Amino acid sequence: APAPLTVGPDTPVDRVIAQMQEAESDFVLVTVDGRLVGIFTDRDAVVKAAGKHLDAFHVRAFITPDPVVLRHDDPIALPITRMAVGGFRDRMIGGRD
Repeated sequence: APAPLTVGPDTPVDRVIAQMQEAESDFVLVTVDGRLVGIFTDRDAVVKAAGKHLDAFHVRAFITPDPVVLRHDDPIALPITRMAVGGFRDRMIGGRD
């Protein structure tokens, strides 16, 4: 699988959405110096950013900060428990650490 898209928190949100469309990705990881600081999803674009002048905002204004992360070798019970306790949507993003 290709590496996930990454952007910095000061990337204009209209550029982030264009990159997501071009890559046919429904999310982008927001990083600072290689450290994950947030995630921006297609749902964020629709729910949080729709109707705004996107060229006037950085992606940091619409991210989910400090997302819960899992390692590829975590037991299957861990994500199920975290989703149930955290009230997360039933969607997880795959990847490796």
